[in-house]
Amino acid sequence: MAMTDAERVYISTRELLGREKNKEKVVRILMSRGANAVSASEMVDTVFGDIQSHNRRASIGKIIMSGLGLLVFGGIFIFTGHLFFIILPLAGVGFLWGIITFLTASGYELVVEDASDD
Repeated sequence: MAMTDAERVYISTRELLGREKNKEKVVRILMSRGANAVSASEMVDTVFGDIQSHNRRASIGKIIMSGLGLLVFGGIFIFTGHLFFIILPLAGVGFLWGIITFLTASGYELVVEDASDD
């Protein structure tokens, strides 16, 4: 399936944000390629917001999965007395790391790339 011009501009803006890590510089680059200032600024803000929300959704997934691990193996420990020395600390670290990545989510580059490159 062929890409439209809008998709190419979106992907190009995403790559520029990842490389430059400066929204104003990316707007200037897009303006030098022929976009007007308002549309370039809106495109950069849109792409930045999309990347940031994607990164935050990925962090929420980490938080949920680690939290479930803590609940399941913590419940097993409470009810049976069997302590999982490896799984519980790793789930706790994963939970804390998910919280940290959620709070510091960047909009400049995707943390987790999509598996399909269609």
